[in-house]
Amino acid sequence: MKAIGKLKELKELGRRGGRGGLLGRLFSALLFVALLCSAAPGAVVYTTSDGGAGSVGYIDGELNLSSGVLSGLGGDTVAFAYRHGSQTRILIDERGGGADDRVSVYAPGHGGWSAPIASGAWEGASGILQTAVSRNDRSLFAACRDSARIVEIDTGSYGPKNSYALPESEVSADYTARPGGVHIMDNIVYVLFTFSDSAGAAWQPSRIVYLDGRLEPYHIDDDVLDARVGPNVSGMVEFIDRSIAVSYRGGRQPAGTSGGIDLLYTRRNEVVSIVSGDTVGAVEALCPDGDRGLYFVGQRYMPDDAEGVVVPPQSTLYHWEGSSGVRTVRDISSVPGAPYQLAWDEESETLVVLAGDRILFLDAAGEVKKQFSSAELGGTPHSIALASLSDDDDDDSGNSSCNAAGAGTLALLLSPLFLVRRKARP
Repeated sequence: MKAIGKLKELKELGRRGGRGGLLGRLFSALLFVALLCSAAPGAVVYTTSDGGAGSVGYIDGELNLSSGVLSGLGGDTVAFAYRHGSQTRILIDERGGGADDRVSVYAPGHGGWSAPIASGAWEGASGILQTAVSRNDRSLFAACRDSARIVEIDTGSYGPKNSYALPESEVSADYTARPGGVHIMDNIVYVLFTFSDSAGAAWQPSRIVYLDGRLEPYHIDDDVLDARVGPNVSGMVEFIDRSIAVSYRGGRQPAGTSGGIDLLYTRRNEVVSIVSGDTVGAVEALCPDGDRGLYFVGQRYMPDDAEGVVVPPQSTLYHWEGSSGVRTVRDISSVPGAPYQLAWDEESETLVVLAGDRILFLDAAGEVKKQFSSAELGGTPHSIALASLSDDDDDDSGNSSCNAAGAGTLALLLSPLFLVRRKARP
């Protein structure tokens, strides 16, 4: 998913080399071949939820919709995408609401949606919120809300290997610690725990716990590392300079603390607040913008009107632009209680927004390229996952065609350069 960035680098190098010079021609040729062979935009896999029944569909890189590729699923079904080697895997979790979920894994580029490559209940896996894969692709780690555990799954046998729950001694009385996210960087498993009382009315600051590959506390010398971030977390993503960005809602609004975004700089174990909920409200979702910024959704709860009628919260899409601060992109308010989720497709430079009863495709400035309503999607959207469904990396014929076409084109474009050099020799 780095093709767009590489193309920009080639274009800038070509500009520096001069359009008329040999270096400029060389980079123009390289740019053409890169454009010829770059990956297609990713697809968006989505789940729906209506009346206790769920389904799965996807929207391809050309924004063509295929709804209902899987149907008859549970009403609280979510999708996750991950890479296993050069192949794409789609994990479909039919949440059980406390019991072990029914989890199915599909390989769309190798067999499509006709049958899963694995299916069943994973012990301890209940209410999956986020997944992460080890660097050697042998383990998948799932942050499970309902079972309050991190569960490690063997990606070969698709059976549980290990799990971790925060010890009771590290949790305040009358509070429950639940995983809110998981991420792997430099062979360290970063697990985000959030703390709430039984009524969900009070929240304590969240913790990012550092674990090793055995799901044991990670030590540097005699210190066990962890970090404190905001309460009632809603998202966790890798960001710039080997940092982890965490969005949080804060306490219940309008009462209680407001939300925001914290950055954990992993190299020095330091947390810095970059967005304050005093101005944007509870932060419901976030994602990197492919550069050095973040898109996020802020939700402000409004007081009841003069007649006591509840006013729906106002949801706004924002863009954090570093030292330039926060820019308002657009209003994306939807039905009360609706989920929000963001994903940035680097190949097409498109922001994908799940906003309650619709999915939006926006350009970098926030203008709508296309949107799909719940009627078109086959139900109310419940989750999204950005993925490549073709597994082009495994397609030898496709790679050979691209390589042959690229080599031939490069030879044609560079041949005048060699003629010039030969004519210049005495």
